[in-house]
Amino acid sequence: MDRGEENVRRLKELGLIDEEVERAPTLWFMPRSIDLAPAANSMLGRKMEIYASMVEYLDRDIGRLFD
Repeated sequence: MDRGEENVRRLKELGLIDEEVERAPTLWFMPRSIDLAPAANSMLGRKMEIYASMVEYLDRDIGRLFD
């Protein structure tokens, strides 16, 4: 069982998602980060950091809007 399948199984156990939910298939054209060259992996990591920051700010500000 890979990490994604394990995550879905755990979310189901916790009751956070329905039992009928299935994991989306892996995109065949997206390389795994472990297979990338170090420079590409570093750049991908930076993009993920930026995305996470944007989501965090969005979540905070939407919460402020509703409050």
